[in-house]
Amino acid sequence: MEYLDYLKSILNDEEIRLLEEAYSKEGLNGLRVNLLKSSPDTISSLFSLTKKHPFVKEAFIYDNSIRPGKDPLFSAGAYYIQEPSAMMPGYLIEINENDKVLDICAAPGGKSSQILSKLNGTGILVSNDISNKRAQVLSENIERMGASNAYVLNEEVNTLEEKFYGFFDKVILDAPCSGMGMFRKNKEVKDDWTYNKALSLSETNKKLIMQAYNCLKENGIMVYSTCTFTKEEDEDVINYLLENTNASVIKIEKNDSFYDSFIDGAIRLYPFKFDGEGHFICLIKCNDNHESNIRKGNKYASRKDMELYREFEKDNLNIKLEGYFIKMGDDLHYLKEDFFNLDRLKVLRNGLHLGTIKKDRFEPNHSLAMYLKKEDVKRYVSYDHLSIDVNDYLKGMTLKSTNQKGYVLVCVNDISLGWGKDDNRILKNLYPKGLRIN
Repeated sequence: MEYLDYLKSILNDEEIRLLEEAYSKEGLNGLRVNLLKSSPDTISSLFSLTKKHPFVKEAFIYDNSIRPGKDPLFSAGAYYIQEPSAMMPGYLIEINENDKVLDICAAPGGKSSQILSKLNGTGILVSNDISNKRAQVLSENIERMGASNAYVLNEEVNTLEEKFYGFFDKVILDAPCSGMGMFRKNKEVKDDWTYNKALSLSETNKKLIMQAYNCLKENGIMVYSTCTFTKEEDEDVINYLLENTNASVIKIEKNDSFYDSFIDGAIRLYPFKFDGEGHFICLIKCNDNHESNIRKGNKYASRKDMELYREFEKDNLNIKLEGYFIKMGDDLHYLKEDFFNLDRLKVLRNGLHLGTIKKDRFEPNHSLAMYLKKEDVKRYVSYDHLSIDVNDYLKGMTLKSTNQKGYVLVCVNDISLGWGKDDNRILKNLYPKGLRIN
């Protein structure tokens, strides 16, 4: 079955015409400001962004004349580039400070970064992806956001279900799908679409949604979303959950930009109606008593390790971190709270990676730099995002001395970008080699 034939089963002739017309146009680009590091006013003024996202207050829609992905502020994590409709699941699910949140199919990290802004340094986010390669990208993107309260895992979903049964307040399941909503963004997805692929993914997602639901505590909320339009991958999956649990749908308030779903309370976003690509979104409440048996107790840093870190902190920072310091190999990690034991989990990121204990000294990690603000450190230098200096820094080049001996937080427009080390002659570049630009 061709996709146009399938569309006839869910849309009328005029709607199909409008959808095909939308597919023929250029896709829309979105930028969402990272509220942990910057503000909408700051970013909009730097890039002359004028068209606001219709719902997400910290986001903008822009055309191809603007290239924010090439700007140093992107490397600093001042914002995340995300398709406008993909921001809607994270917008529609209510995230409160101190919530425990799970993002199951999280790569590349758009929804996770949005959740981190909402958590505002409180609670916890566990971001997972089954693909190791995609999980690595996810970890890098979360690192740029400068958060201290995120884990990144590379696990099978059944492992998550077993480990975190009944643990989370909120779960995000942006399920794998056949991608009808991305046809104008990615021609390959359009060319590869088959009805059989949609049917196969429907079965996959029925299993996923049950596992995701089991990770919720009673009265917890899940957002299920896809970027496709087939009922089999969307409404049929929700109905499967409703038939096999006590779950209920939380109705999304109607809006002229939304299309009604085939399930009361869920919505469909079509590119001829909504300023974005395509999405299906449904909010689900957990009405089952999932009793969590989560186990805590990780390997904490030794007194000697803490002495080395505190010495670095005293010499270089204006803040003192209080919480839990976990040792993994030679690496020191920090969390405000020890939420769960990490044994037998594939962990790529564990809270805030502070640095490495090497012999009798502590060396700070890039993640710590991304977390810190200029007022948190004793020495910093800030370059304009259009300057040659910041471009040279991202290339890994040595810079002129700042006349501040010791570790220096290198910033772009006052937003942290990485470490340098000054000896009063030069500023040695400590920007990670794997992140450097050509």
